[in-house]
Amino acid sequence: MSSLACGYRNGSPQLVVLRCLGCDTLHLERVIFPFEMLTFHCPPGSEIQVWRRSGAPGRRGRGGEGPPQEELVEVLPAEELRLEGADDGPALPLPGLLEAPAAELRRRCAEDPSEPVLRHLAAQERLAAAWGRERIVRG
Repeated sequence: MSSLACGYRNGSPQLVVLRCLGCDTLHLERVIFPFEMLTFHCPPGSEIQVWRRSGAPGRRGRGGEGPPQEELVEVLPAEELRLEGADDGPALPLPGLLEAPAAELRRRCAEDPSEPVLRHLAAQERLAAAWGRERIVRG
């Protein structure tokens, strides 16, 4: 069975949960941190769902009653998330996807040069650089 190499970047300031449904079964479920890039493989024709949890952390939903609610934010076909370098069809350019969060982090560093923001920016730039080296090696 073939699979698609896909990528999704959480551009929101909140945690999201990505669920990949392939052939009517759950194929993958991952938590994605704000501005983080997730790469994954999934069966062709899969449906990608992005969920966000509403309600404050540590609270039990609205008015303190019940669990936090999940909200479906986005539904995408896996083919729209294909990464560059896959064998067939158009694909997303991964370096461009990695540059967007790095640019956002550079902007945040200018406003708030705190240690956590600087560490996050350094990690993002290392990831982009590593991808560039891998592309050169693989040709």
